[in-house]
This record gives sequence, structure tokens and C-alpha cells, in this order.
Amino acid sequence: MPALLHHLTVETTTALEQRTDLSEWEVVAVATPDAVESACADAGTVLLLDCNAYNPQWQDAIAALEKSGTSCSVMLVFDKSRVETVSSLLAQAEVSHLLPASTVMNDEYFALTLAKLLGEKSFGVDHYLTQGLEPTREILSHTRQKYEQLEVFERFCELSGVTPRVAYAAVSVADELIMNAIYHAPSDENGVAKYTELPRNEPVSLEFSERVEFRYACDDERLIVAVTDRFGRLTLDTIQESLGRCMRGEANPLESPGQGAGLGLFSIYSNVNQLVFNILPGERTEVLVIWDITSTYKEMSASLSALNVFILP
Repeated sequence: MPALLHHLTVETTTALEQRTDLSEWEVVAVATPDAVESACADAGTVLLLDCNAYNPQWQDAIAALEKSGTSCSVMLVFDKSRVETVSSLLAQAEVSHLLPASTVMNDEYFALTLAKLLGEKSFGVDHYLTQGLEPTREILSHTRQKYEQLEVFERFCELSGVTPRVAYAAVSVADELIMNAIYHAPSDENGVAKYTELPRNEPVSLEFSERVEFRYACDDERLIVAVTDRFGRLTLDTIQESLGRCMRGEANPLESPGQGAGLGLFSIYSNVNQLVFNILPGERTEVLVIWDITSTYKEMSASLSALNVFILP
């Protein structure tokens, strides 16, 4: 049985221990960094750590585990009052999972995220969907197709009962994801980006191997969008740097117009409830975003999003 270790606030700990969907995990509270190693399980271990406690002692304990070869994935948990802390955490090389406390307390996808950390799930939106629900799937080979597909997606949101403000945000996010996959992902045989320096209003016709996959689905509670490229060039460093600089107010689009100074990625993160990257380096990148459509746009924009970056072997 894998171990779910946690060092969290009292409120979050209480809610975590009351969850009924973690029966496959041994849930163990750890009071000090020294207690982590002895509590690790052979079947895999995840450590939930309040970001306010992420100090050098905990960092040293986690580094020692990695050095010893012990498998322990770390997820840092924050509340909405700690955006400054979150921005600084994104500068840490080892940080790839940031969760709002609300996700740990009551989000239905939390158990799925834990399973993915153990390698039980990988690419695809199917894991996130109500059983029997099939996502819409489109393949884009030219920039002009984007406009057609976004119109269809906007209509889909309307028919699915998504509120206009959330639907507008979803279409904008889908637009940005598609543009990133078209202009930033493709590279030549030497690994050199092919279209990054082109203005985004310049049409691009993609080769067969460069085509972009666009999928989306909606049930009574969630709207999900995923965009996949076939190159796997996105890195954790790029994600951290882009989001961190924007959170700290350091990004200036005028300084790097070709790359957008990471503002597009930050805009995505700021307009969703959960942002997930599944990356198979050199082969594939899937960016998956989720909206809770039972909440208002105001509620969504007032909260910080969950961020998960899975680098697959």
C-alpha cells in the first residue's frame, strides 16, 4: 500500500483524514522532517507539505531521500493568502506540484492526481471524465482551422450550460493553448524551433508530424480542455520561470515579443481551476485544463489554481 504522508494545517489535516476516496493509501501525519524517511512505503510515497513549512530542514530531508534512491513525490499545499509564497516556490527547481488547500480537502480529482504520481495514469482526458462520456477530438493542421474549432467549442460551452464569463475564459485559454502548440512546439531535425519567431497572425501550415490535437468535454460539474503536440519540448524550467516571473510582476511583453514573456501561460493559469502538464520529453506534451462550472467566474478568478507538472519517463 502506498503512503500518503502529510504535514499540513489543522483544518486541512482534518479534512484530508475524513476523505473516503483514499482507502488505497496509508495516510500518515509526519510532525518533523526526520520522520519522513521511516514512513516511506515500498509501494510509493507522496508527501503533502504546507508551503509555509517548506524550509531548509524539509528541503534537506527531501533531498536526502532522492539521494538515497527512495521514491517520494512532494506536493506543496497553499491557501489563497500566500500568492507571494507560491511565486517564490516556483523558483525552486524541485517544485512541480502546487495545490490549493481546497483541492486536498474536497476536490474529486485529488485521488487521480495521487495515482498519476505513482505512474498509474498518464496522458489523456478520459481519466477525468464521467464514465461513458466521450471527449470531442479534433486534429488541426493549419492555423485557419483554429478559428473554426474555437467557434464550435464556444457553441459547445453554451449548449453545455457553461456561464458566459467562464465560457469566454475557456475559449481564450483554448486559443492560447492551440497557438502555443502550433507556434512554439514544432522543431526541425536539429531540435531548432521552426515557427517561434513568426508573428502569431502569420498563417502556418503544419506538416503531418506537427499536427495538433484538441480535445474537450463537459459534464454537470467540470469543463475540460486538452491540447497535445508531438514534440515534448516544454520543460519544467520554462513553466516555473514563466509563471514565477508573471506572479512577481517581472514579465514585460515588450522585452520578448516573440516569446510573449510567459504572459500567455500565466493567463492560462489565472483563468482555470487546475492546470496539468503531461510531458514525455522529446515526444509529446499534453496541456490539460479544468474548470469547475458549478462556481461563478468571480469565485474562480478569486482563487489560485492547482498546478501539476508530470515529467514522464
